[in-house]
Parts: sequence; C-alpha cells; structure tokens
Amino acid sequence: MVKNVHDKTYRFLLGDKKEVSHLVNKYVKLHERILPKYIEKYNTRFITEAYEDKEADVIYKIINKKKYILIEHQSSIDYSMIYRIWQYITEIIKEVISNESIKVKSYIPPIVVPIVLYTGKRKWDANIEYTGEENGIKFKYYLIDVNEIDTEELLNSESLLENIMGVEKLKENELFENIMKIVIKERNKGNIEKIRRLLKCVFADIMSKREIETLIKEMRKEKEEKKMLSLGERIVIQMKKEGRAEGRKEGRVEGRLEGKAEEKMQIAKEMLKEKISLEKIVKVKKLKEDEIEKIKAELAST
Repeated sequence: MVKNVHDKTYRFLLGDKKEVSHLVNKYVKLHERILPKYIEKYNTRFITEAYEDKEADVIYKIINKKKYILIEHQSSIDYSMIYRIWQYITEIIKEVISNESIKVKSYIPPIVVPIVLYTGKRKWDANIEYTGEENGIKFKYYLIDVNEIDTEELLNSESLLENIMGVEKLKENELFENIMKIVIKERNKGNIEKIRRLLKCVFADIMSKREIETLIKEMRKEKEEKKMLSLGERIVIQMKKEGRAEGRKEGRVEGRLEGKAEEKMQIAKEMLKEKISLEKIVKVKKLKEDEIEKIKAELAST
C-alpha cells in the first residue's frame, strides 16, 4: 500500500512506459534498446511470507519475449534489499513457468532484470550483488542512485521522472525557480497531469489539493512566463506566511518516522522466524538488542 504523496508520485511516473523506457535505456543499458511500444505493464503483485507488507513497485514485460523488468523505488536504504529482490525474481519466474508446460530439457526460463531506483539523501551502501558459494546462486540488481547523477542533468532532462529526482536534490532557496521552469516546460507540452503530480510532490507540505488545482487553473490562463513565476511565488509565499508549512511538515515527518520504525520491526520479526542471528539483525536493521528480545518474546507467546 502506498503511504504518502512522494511514493505515489514515483509510482505514477513508473507507470508511464515512456518514463520507464527512458530510465532503463539511459541508466541500465541492456543489450537491446527498450521502446515504449514494446513493453507492457505486468499486472501482478508479489507478497512473500518474509515481506508481507511490501510489494514490488512495478513490473514490465517485453512484448513477445520472456523478459521482465522489475523496478523497485526506495527513498531510504534497505539492507535487506538484495534478499527481497531475489524473492521477487523467484516469484516472477514461478508464476510464469506455472502457466507453461515444461516438456523439453532445453526449456529456457524467463529473464528478470531487477532495478532499484534510490532517491534518498545518503549514498546507497547496501549490497547490490549476492554470491552463494555453497548453493551456487549468484545475482545482482542494477542500482540507479540519484546521488551519483548531476543535478543539472536531471533538471534539464525531458523526463519528468528525472526532473523530480533533481528537484529532491535542491536546497530550499533553489527550489522554487527550478520547479516553475519545469512547470512552464510541461505546460507548453500540455502535460497538465504531470504538472499536478509534480506540484503535489514538491508542495504537499504547504498547499492543499484545492490550492494546487487553483494554481494549475491560473497557470493555464497565463501565457507569459514572468507572470506565471510571479503567480506561483505569491501563492507559495502566502502559504508560508499563514504558518501552514511548519505544521504540515512536522506532522508528515512524524508520521514517516513512525512508519519506518514499524517497518523495521516487522522485517526484524520475519528475520527471526527465518532463524537469522540476533547479531546480524542488530547490524542490518540498526535495532537495539532489547527491542529484538521483545519481538522474540512476542513470537514465543503466539
């Protein structure tokens, strides 16, 4: 379940075949170029026993091929990602082969290309490759880390997905002018729905949905860029003066922190069920030993 506007924005854009093909072609560079007309959304949802509150963000199938592209968006570092990706891959393969009849030794299973799109502030330092010497399993996922990409390159891209990635890297005093430049560019192309998503992502803490719709309505009327900049700036400044920004921001931060803490505890619980050592859970999930002992006691009582 998507829990905030930020994630909804990325989910919306990752649902756009043009945005996905641009992302894959630019940062993953497969042997073949991915064109929007040759991919389709693979409508399935994977909830594994170990991650029952999580789901793969988006899965695409290359038309007329047994090849799938899995994209997982992360706004924070998850040290269990390599294991989650492996589970998603096996679930996709399992679902595909369950609908096929394997009658020959030369059967070729589906190929899954896993990609993690990371838009957090810290550089991603979780493992991107797994090698199991004893079980012979070896795999990796492609990582697109926003911290490794030049901000200007993102802001000047024709891709709105990249624009948003760039906006999130900006300092507050750089934010407004760059946002409005993107809005003007997208308005001139008639991409009103993309503008709506962009504004919700960036101004969610200081503007209501109604105020965003009012801003979009006025922008559609204005033809001069200077007037549009002035209009948007006045509205945002007024919102800040009314003191809405701080109140909404504090509430969102508090809610997100609570959500992250609950998620960490849930994953720790599932790791205990898999008999993973307490020391490893402490290291990976950065929980205190007494917190994990409490979880162990809860599991023992159920």
